[in-house]
Amino acid sequence: MRERYIFNLLAAASGTALPLPVVASGIQHCETAARRHAALAAEADGCIRCPLRGQATQVVFADGDPGADLMLVGEGPGAEEDRQGVPFVGVAGQLLNRILEAAEIKPEDIYIVTTQAPKLRTKARFIVIPSTSGTASEITAFSVITDRANHIKYPLVSYEITPDIAIMDPALPAKMPPHITANTGMDVMAHAVEAYVSTNATSYTDPLALEAIRLVLPTAACGVPGAK
Repeated sequence: MRERYIFNLLAAASGTALPLPVVASGIQHCETAARRHAALAAEADGCIRCPLRGQATQVVFADGDPGADLMLVGEGPGAEEDRQGVPFVGVAGQLLNRILEAAEIKPEDIYIVTTQAPKLRTKARFIVIPSTSGTASEITAFSVITDRANHIKYPLVSYEITPDIAIMDPALPAKMPPHITANTGMDVMAHAVEAYVSTNATSYTDPLALEAIRLVLPTAACGVPGAK
């Protein structure tokens, strides 16, 4: 149930579980949901469990229709949200409004909440096995989503996506198609050169960058037809 998901998510921030009962009447269900929502809002207003509470002047709970089909969750309100008591009214909110307008989504058709995101990856290890070469994303906090239709790349940066363990299997990239081999080989070269000429380069990183260049030069053209 959509309402159960919304309430449980919001309740998680205050440490209180408020499961919604399943009732036969749709009207009774809506009335029960409304009461639960009001009770949760009242509890959040006096909650001091969140570490953000000590710095905030008021609680920024939610905005919109709790029964909406679309819910947006923001991590922690900013200064403008704290001043107005409404989520997503600062710089991020202005960007959100433009995104919703471009997607032809009306503000009244969404439910917006803010919460302190729980600490991730406390129960499992994040292990990756890269199948290509080039970006070393298997050991970084960076990821990229490529929109080939519109020729746009969207970068994602978060330490939460940095793997705990990376397993390097050379047999996997050895089976890459020729054009992927060529593209990723140039990517390796670009990263190695960038590391060497970087203003943050050190006596520790320089030998690594030079060795990467030396290793990739004989193999970078392997995916190019006719290359020797």
